[in-house]
Amino acid sequence: MIKINENEVPNTVEELTVAEFEEVAAIQQDQELDFLDKQIKLFTYLGVPEEELDNMEIVEFRNHVKAFNDVEPKEYPFLAEVEIEGFVYRAYEDEFKLPIRDLKHIENKVKKSPSKYMAYMLAVIFKREDLTKVEHYDNAHLKLKEKLFSKLPAAVAVPYVTHIGKELANAMKDDSSK
Repeated sequence: MIKINENEVPNTVEELTVAEFEEVAAIQQDQELDFLDKQIKLFTYLGVPEEELDNMEIVEFRNHVKAFNDVEPKEYPFLAEVEIEGFVYRAYEDEFKLPIRDLKHIENKVKKSPSKYMAYMLAVIFKREDLTKVEHYDNAHLKLKEKLFSKLPAAVAVPYVTHIGKELANAMKDDSSK
């Protein structure tokens, strides 16, 4: 957490929710915005009034940007299960392995929405054990879970995003050179 004037601004994956992290990523990847526009939009999204930023000196603003981005990298463990609203959702038993059916669903979402897929990815990976596969992959159920998982700390998603990013990169490699 950093402080901009009297405003506390979350800046780590432990402090940001999945939904906030997705929005931060979308702002940072927006090619239509210039550098200062991105930073202003980012800080206002995270709760700093735009008027406070408009009146700020560039050196102070740059220091806040540096503080926001100065996050020590960490390793995050795969969580086998999470409990949300009284239901247990399980991702795996002994070690995480991504079934091709899950990867297919996630790949489709990433193609449609390259910066807003983390909550959906978790919704696909984590399954309620009391539901059938048909129920689990039902669009309405996935949409509900996407909403629920968007409220979790982004740190829950980090190991999955990293792993799945590698899986998707490998799946999309051009094997025509063989």
